[in-house]
Amino acid sequence: LARLERAKNILLRNTNMKIMILGGKTGQSTLTEAEAGRDYLLSQDVPETNIVLEDVSRHTLENLKQAKNILSEQELQDTALISQRYHLYRAHTLANGFQIPHTLCPADDIFRLNFLNSIRLLKEAFYTHWYWTGKIFSILINNQYMLNRIR
Repeated sequence: LARLERAKNILLRNTNMKIMILGGKTGQSTLTEAEAGRDYLLSQDVPETNIVLEDVSRHTLENLKQAKNILSEQELQDTALISQRYHLYRAHTLANGFQIPHTLCPADDIFRLNFLNSIRLLKEAFYTHWYWTGKIFSILINNQYMLNRIR
C-alpha cells in the first residue's frame, strides 16, 4: 500500500506520468498483485490511462525483466523504482543488470530498524549475494542461458 500511495502522490505532481504495477498471482489469490494495485489506484481516482500492468511475474527478477520489455514496447522513460527501503538495493542491482535507467524512490518515509526489518535486510542481502554469485559464475563459465535470465 505504501508503494501505491507514493506512486499516487508522485502522479499528482506529474499527471503525464505512467504507473507500472508489477506482480502476478501469489498463493491462492484470484487477482494478480498488479490487478489489486490497479483496483486500489482506481478507487483513489487515479485515471486508468496512467496505469500500466505487468501481471505475469512472480518475483523481483521476473518483475524487472517484464518491466524492461514493457518499457521498450511503450517507449517509456524516466523510471522510478518505488519499494520499501530494505528492498531498494536489490531492485537497483537487478534494474542495472537489465540496463533499465531508473531513480530509486523509497515507499516508506523512514526506515525503522527492528527485528522484522533486520530479517528482511538479511534476506535481501542473501538474494543480492546469490544474484552476484550467479552472474559472476555464469560469466566465468560462459553460460549464455543463465546470463540471458538476468539481462
